[in-house]
Amino acid sequence: MALFQATIIACRYNVTSAHTEAYQKYYNQWVGNLHALFPFGNNNANIHADQYIYNFLILFGPVISWWCFHFERLIGALQKINTNDFVGGKFPTD
Repeated sequence: MALFQATIIACRYNVTSAHTEAYQKYYNQWVGNLHALFPFGNNNANIHADQYIYNFLILFGPVISWWCFHFERLIGALQKINTNDFVGGKFPTD
């Protein structure tokens, strides 16, 4: 539940200093309990990277304003553009 709470806080549309502190508290609680929950090892690069989200919340604001979804959506729109230089978007049939 601690990870769920941290995720909910990080994905809010507005973030205050109280939210960032709560995020850090829940995230640290989750990481602190990982070894008890999963004793086979938890050396994951995502865990290391996620520890920077607290700083990013302070520097850049809500995660929703800087996550990659916007770029992925733009890439999807660009992939749908016809660029084969044929009128109508199809090969001419003989």
